Amino acid sequence: MFELFLLIIVLAIVFFLFFFLRKQNKIKSSPTQKENTPIDELLFLNINIRKKIFNKELIDSIEKIIDKLRDVLPLLNDKYKASELTWVANKMATDYLQKVLNPYMEFSFQTQKEKQEDLLLSLQQIEKELDDTIELVKKNETSQFDTKAKFIKNRFK
Repeated sequence: MFELFLLIIVLAIVFFLFFFLRKQNKIKSSPTQKENTPIDELLFLNINIRKKIFNKELIDSIEKIIDKLRDVLPLLNDKYKASELTWVANKMATDYLQKVLNPYMEFSFQTQKEKQEDLLLSLQQIEKELDDTIELVKKNETSQFDTKAKFIKNRFK
């Protein structure tokens, strides 16, 4: 009788360890949620604007900015990874554009029409700063990076 009791306890322990270790192994091997890159964020934004913005001119203007960011971000993130300007350009892709566009995309067609000029003005300001950033990168004027980064950060808080 004692041997049967001992056998049941040993089997219970083995059973418990088997399932415990199996669960731990699944936790270790399950892929972790990867963080979206700025390029991913731009892709999601581009999809959303095509779904939620009704004006073709506005979509073209936004996509022009997205394309410029998609061109300059890999260079900044590769060549100037530690630069504050790189951080700000990534923020432009992940935060600044969304702050301008997300509320607008929630408006009705009529409200979007009424607010279109304000949005275009904001987009022109973002594009100008982006063009200046691209020019600094092309000319490799790293001495100007921090100044430009601080200006953009303060402008689009």
